[in-house]
Amino acid sequence: MSVLFPRESEPVLRYFHNDGLLMRHDKHAFAEEAIKAAAIGKIVGDYERILFFSGYAGILSPEVDDIKNIIDPFTGSFVSSLSHNLAYLRLALKAAEFFATKDEESEYKGFALVETGTRRLRACIREVSMGDGNGLKERYGREQKARGLYYDILDKIENALKEGDQFAIELRERANKLVLNARVITGKNS
Repeated sequence: MSVLFPRESEPVLRYFHNDGLLMRHDKHAFAEEAIKAAAIGKIVGDYERILFFSGYAGILSPEVDDIKNIIDPFTGSFVSSLSHNLAYLRLALKAAEFFATKDEESEYKGFALVETGTRRLRACIREVSMGDGNGLKERYGREQKARGLYYDILDKIENALKEGDQFAIELRERANKLVLNARVITGKNS
């Protein structure tokens, strides 16, 4: 969201999407049990994202739905003008789903979700609201400043490369190695 309304006239990258290009994490290959154990935390994390993304959208515009429309369908799904209600409603409905199954494991998950969810959402609401509500705005300002610093560094490296700077050339070579060793997997069955 920090690049929705750039101050400079140059375009900035918000996200990249192309049909068939999927983001893949190989964590299932080596961490199946850890993923199962963290399932409740992941569910609650989605509810926290509702609070944070909605808070950030509120910083950008009093009309949160306008921001939501710009960033849909990706992070827009986490933006709501009724974020507190939505987060707690989703928590309650998911817990009810676990309890309705009526087996011991699901019941345990229901209790774990309620305990973890209420604790983390309360803390998240405090963080988003911080006193006079400016805490998140200050954080957003720091993130925007960091983004600007990142692009300034890229500009300096680009200029240094044009000048044949050895350090910049070494950085480019190291970055190229990282990119060459990265895997991009496309397709529906990935």
